[in-house]
Amino acid sequence: MLWLINEIIKNFGGRAPGSREESEAQYFMREYLAGFCHDTSLHEFSNPVDAKFSSLKYFSFTWILSLFLLLIFPWVSAFILFILLILFLGHFVIYGNWLDFLFPLKRSVNVTGIINPESEIKQTVILSGHIDSVREFIWFKRWKFMGMFSFLLAGLLIPLLLIFNLIILITGGILTPFNAWFIVWSVFLLLSVSQITYILPFGKIVVDGAIDNLSGVALASETGRFFSGGKGGVERLKHTRIIVASFACEEAGLKGSLEFVKKYGEELKKGNSFLINFDSIKNDKFLTLQPAEIMTLTKFNSQLFEKLKTSFENCGVEYFVKSTPVGATDATSFQRAGIPSASIIGIPTDSLDPSYHTRYDTVENLDPAGIEKLKLVMIDFLKNSDKQIT
Repeated sequence: MLWLINEIIKNFGGRAPGSREESEAQYFMREYLAGFCHDTSLHEFSNPVDAKFSSLKYFSFTWILSLFLLLIFPWVSAFILFILLILFLGHFVIYGNWLDFLFPLKRSVNVTGIINPESEIKQTVILSGHIDSVREFIWFKRWKFMGMFSFLLAGLLIPLLLIFNLIILITGGILTPFNAWFIVWSVFLLLSVSQITYILPFGKIVVDGAIDNLSGVALASETGRFFSGGKGGVERLKHTRIIVASFACEEAGLKGSLEFVKKYGEELKKGNSFLINFDSIKNDKFLTLQPAEIMTLTKFNSQLFEKLKTSFENCGVEYFVKSTPVGATDATSFQRAGIPSASIIGIPTDSLDPSYHTRYDTVENLDPAGIEKLKLVMIDFLKNSDKQIT
C-alpha cells in the first residue's frame, strides 16, 4: 500500500482542495482502480472550496471590531457579536456552510470504482478516503499544542466577549480607564493575539498528506482489491457490492462527499447501502472507532459500530472507542443524509499529533502496520456482513 501513497506524492505532491494537483491525482486514481474494479466513474462538481477557512479571517476582523465598539457602543457590539456567534457556529463549527454563497466556485472531482459480487447485489458498502491535503497550519507547526490551543481560543473568545458585553449592559457597568471592567476588557485585548491563527492560518507549503489521507485512500483501494477475484484479488463476496471512493475537498469542509451525497444519496438509500470511512491511519497504536463526531453533532450508526468492534476483536487488533473533539470526516456527510456510516481514524484523539496538518505528514512518519491491520479487520467485517445477508 505504501507504493500507491509514494506514487501519488511523487507525481502530484501536495493536493490542495480544488487544485490542479488534486484533480490530476484523482484521474490517476481512476486508472489505478480500473486495474481491478469492474467499473469506474468520475463525479465532477463545482463548490466554493475556500469558504470554510477563508471565512475565519472575516470572523476574526469582526470580533476585533466588536472589541473596540464595546468601549463606545456596547449595544452595537453585543448585536454584532450575537450575529457573529450564530454564523460562526452554523458555518464553521457544525459544518453548515451557511456562507458558501459569498465565495467563488472551484471545480473538482470525486472518483469511484465498483467491485461487483458473484451473485445478486443485496447490499452496497462504500469504502472511502480523501485524496486532498491541506496548506500547512503554520501555527500547529511552530507552536505545536499551543498553536492548537490558540486556534480553539480564537473561536471561544466570540461567546466569551458576548457574555462580558451582556454583563456590562445588564449591570450598567462603564468602561473607564483602569477600573475593574476596563481591566477585564484589557485581558480580552491581550488574548486577541490568538486571532492571528484565524487571520493567517496557512503557510505556503501544501503538505504531502501521506497520513491525512492517502493512508485512507490506499486502505479503501486495497481492501476493495482483495474482493475483486479474478481481477487481481483473492476472492469475491456473494451479495455485497463494494464501491471504493476517493473523495476530493474533504479538507475544505467535506465538500467532495457532500456533493457526492447530493447527487447519489437517494439512490444509495434505496439500495441498502452503508459507508465505512478511513482517515489518517498513521500507525496501529491509535486505531479508533468513532461513535460520533462532536463538532458536527453527528452520531454514527450503532449497528455498524458493534459489527466493526466484533471484527477488531476477531482479528486481535487493539482499538479505542472515542470521538475527536474537533474536526470531522466524510462519514458525517453520509450519516447526515440518512446513510448508515462509520468513521475509523488512526491518530491520537487527546493530543495534537506532530504530523497533523503540518509538513511532517510524510511517508517517513507513516507506519504501514496500522493500514495492514485495519485491512484484516475490514476483510473479516465484509465477509461476516456478506454471510449475514439472507
